[in-house]
Amino acid sequence: MYGVIKVMQRNFKDDLKASHEDASLAIWERAYRKLFVNYSSMADNLTDGLGQRCGVDRVIILTNSKTVKVDEKLIDGDYEKFFIEFKSSVEHNTPGWVEKELLCDYILYVFKKSGKCFLLPVPQLQRAYVKNKNKWHKQYVTFMQPNKGYTTAGLLVPIKVVMQEIAYSHCAKVEVE
Repeated sequence: MYGVIKVMQRNFKDDLKASHEDASLAIWERAYRKLFVNYSSMADNLTDGLGQRCGVDRVIILTNSKTVKVDEKLIDGDYEKFFIEFKSSVEHNTPGWVEKELLCDYILYVFKKSGKCFLLPVPQLQRAYVKNKNKWHKQYVTFMQPNKGYTTAGLLVPIKVVMQEIAYSHCAKVEVE
């Protein structure tokens, strides 16, 4: 492990309330209109249920009626790294979003300060993580986020590295016998 960073404790209920308030920000629709050329509308998924627990914060409806499920990450600052959550709860050994099955198609990182948005396809992101897991855990800082009753752990991986690995994973090569 390259290093560990710990910060002030957070409260999931407070964070969830804040994310529900942030769900109505205009930045989301502006981002989706730019990211999906055939954007039609969107619907929030604010209820605590299977969809929310499996990464569906919002459903995007395209003009052909296709739906796209998105896990939204709104970041107040402006960083050059993604937080790749590998443990949702260290104490309960609960896998983070990069290591568990998700219902969402994409993770959208929005850096509020700069307005930069990154749409990450979940299967390719998870494949990139599996391929690079050992290397990334040795090379990058582990960020420990204390919450009320549990600790979340993730790697701080440079955006450029994640994007390159997703691009490589998008065109998968496998050998079968």
